[in-house]
Amino acid sequence: MPCVSTTGNGPNGRTVSGFLYRYTKNEVSIVCVCHGESFTPARFVEHAGGVDISHPLKHITIFPIA
Repeated sequence: MPCVSTTGNGPNGRTVSGFLYRYTKNEVSIVCVCHGESFTPARFVEHAGGVDISHPLKHITIFPIA
């Protein structure tokens, strides 16, 4: 599973890491490392403290498996 990371842009923003758990044409699911919960990309960015994000996938970095 590829690793992902995002940093919130809000006043309480922090960096959150996770795993790209499921990804198809219609669905992307990310599991955060800190809680083990499954999130959509938008909720994952919000989980990191991101606010007012119109394109959440642009704020998520994917680290491919080497």
